[in-house]
Amino acid sequence: MNDVRLLHDQRVPMQDGITLSADVYLPLGHGPLPTIVQWTPYESTRERFISWGVYFAQRGYAAAVVDVRGRYESEGHFTAWEKDGIDAHDTLTWAAGESWCNGRIGTWGRSYGGLVQWQLAHLGHPNLACIAPQVIHDDYFWDGYWTGGAFQLALTLGAAALWSSALA
Repeated sequence: MNDVRLLHDQRVPMQDGITLSADVYLPLGHGPLPTIVQWTPYESTRERFISWGVYFAQRGYAAAVVDVRGRYESEGHFTAWEKDGIDAHDTLTWAAGESWCNGRIGTWGRSYGGLVQWQLAHLGHPNLACIAPQVIHDDYFWDGYWTGGAFQLALTLGAAALWSSALA
C-alpha cells in the first residue's frame, strides 16, 4: 500500500446533522480524480474493503468506502434501507466538494451495497456518472427467501445469522 494514501474516518455530513464515516483511498501525487464510492453495513475496515480501495487507487481513482448510518464509526441509528438513498446522495455531494474528486462519481457494491445504489439512482444526483450494483435481488421475497414460491430455510437462517452479528 506504499503507493496509496488512506484518509481514514473522514466525516461525511448528512442533511439531518449526523455524520457518516468514510475511508478514502487515493493514488499518491494525483488529483483531482474520478471517484468510486460504495456503502456497507459490514465495517469499512474489513480486508475485502481495504483491498477494494487499494485496487482502485492503484488504477488512478479515488475510492471511498462508507459505513452506513448507525454502523461502526458512522453516527445515527441503523435501520436497513430506511435512509440509505438520501445518505448516499449526501455522500456524493460531499465527495464532489472534496479536492481529490473531479466531480465524476461512480458507485459500486454487492448485495446491501447494490441496493443502496438503486435507492440513490432515482434521486438524480448531478455528479453520479454510473452505478454498478452486483449480486442483488429485485424482489427479496420471491427471488430470495421464497425462491419460486418455496421457502429457503438455509438462506433465511444464514441471513438471520449475518444480520444478528452485524447488529450486535
